[in-house]
Amino acid sequence: MAAIEILQQFDWEVPDWVIVPGGNLGNVYAFYKGFHMCKELGLVDRIPRLVCAQAANANPLYLYYKSKMAAIEILQQFDWEVPDWVIVPGGNLGNVYAFYKGFHMCKELGLVDRIPRLVCAQAANANPLYLYYKSGWKDFSAVKAKTTFASAIQIGDPVSIDRAVYALKNDDGIFEEATEEELMDAMAQAESTGMFICPHNGVALTTLHKLRNSGVISPTDRTVVVSTAHGLKFTQSKVDYYSKVIPDMACSLANPPVNVKADFGLVMDVLKTYLESKIRSSKLCYVFFLYELRIMQIHMLAVL
Repeated sequence: MAAIEILQQFDWEVPDWVIVPGGNLGNVYAFYKGFHMCKELGLVDRIPRLVCAQAANANPLYLYYKSKMAAIEILQQFDWEVPDWVIVPGGNLGNVYAFYKGFHMCKELGLVDRIPRLVCAQAANANPLYLYYKSGWKDFSAVKAKTTFASAIQIGDPVSIDRAVYALKNDDGIFEEATEEELMDAMAQAESTGMFICPHNGVALTTLHKLRNSGVISPTDRTVVVSTAHGLKFTQSKVDYYSKVIPDMACSLANPPVNVKADFGLVMDVLKTYLESKIRSSKLCYVFFLYELRIMQIHMLAVL
């Protein structure tokens, strides 16, 4: 009825476009049928073009092509030299298949002569594909996903299980899992180098550590770890880890936060004291630090 109402409001002059929010997509079909019925009844001579608008994370087709393009982008960034491994955090598993298709397409087009081996990394609290693999590919059984800090891959019955298995079998891919403590420790270890990553990336980095330690990934292998989100989306889990308040978790790599009043001078004093303690062994580094600190002050004052 909404489609008919639109035409009535326009005095039966057909609009060129109608943008429809898409959820389960039934409303898109309903709009099409409404406009088509009016055309069949002779009330209008054409129907408008429909646009289905969806949130990016709710659009499986968009997510598929985004991951497929990411595979191509990886090859471009490496100047078309194929990495040995690509580690992908797996939840619904559509991204695993999409990466495979992206790499495979580039091989079919003659842009590369091989494709990298894929690794699907799952959280141990939501690991149906990993369990399926460990069972020797016997009948797949969905699992009831437990709570995990890697919430976006907290999926016990993945939609794309068959396509992911197809991709990984054809690619000679492998699987690994990460416990909650392992993924949080891996996240903290990465952040000690200046990165700011998400728990899903912690799952992938744990997988990298395990495969490297077991010798599956050699020291000379070029390995890409896919990051699927930004750390700012998961700040509470980081605060809890660094504050060591997560139950039954040692948080062994925690860098405890320092509480400082919202005062520029006090913040700079804390930074100066901390960094001085790290570089006292080198006078040259200390001079460089003072120079960098002065530049930081200038930039912060400019912002304020």
